[in-house]
Amino acid sequence: MTNESEHNSFSRKGFLKLDWLKKQSGINGKDDLARNDSYIRISTDLLKSLSIGAALKINGMSDVYAIRISEGIIFLSSLCPYDDAGITWKPNDSSEDLIATRGRFYCQRCSTIYNRTGKPTSGPGEAELRQMSHFMDNDTYELVIHKTAPDPLSSENLIFPIAE
Repeated sequence: MTNESEHNSFSRKGFLKLDWLKKQSGINGKDDLARNDSYIRISTDLLKSLSIGAALKINGMSDVYAIRISEGIIFLSSLCPYDDAGITWKPNDSSEDLIATRGRFYCQRCSTIYNRTGKPTSGPGEAELRQMSHFMDNDTYELVIHKTAPDPLSSENLIFPIAE
């Protein structure tokens, strides 16, 4: 009886040299490993242009909103904690807070309404929208936002201060 791997002309060493795996994964070098999907990068100039009460979906397709409040900018997940559906920003709806007169978040699946700081005001959802922490990348002058839940010990990084 012969071992099937002896008849295989494709060795493990040859397989590891294939470039298609690197190209498919998008990893070209060691630096690409540092940039992964758990972070979002955004220019601080874009954030500084937000007026108080405004909300911006970062990079258009991400699941993070930047919301300008009087203390600075907070970053909220756009996933409803009640049913993991995407929430939408309704800029023309009446506000559920005192920050501005218009604008609130709405979950189309469970009909929960959230104010601009992520607190639920009506509907079945009882948990707040998840806030994300951030840090400044001094090499690129970009703000790097963690898409994972914030660490309670790093809660000082939940508001990005903006000087008026």
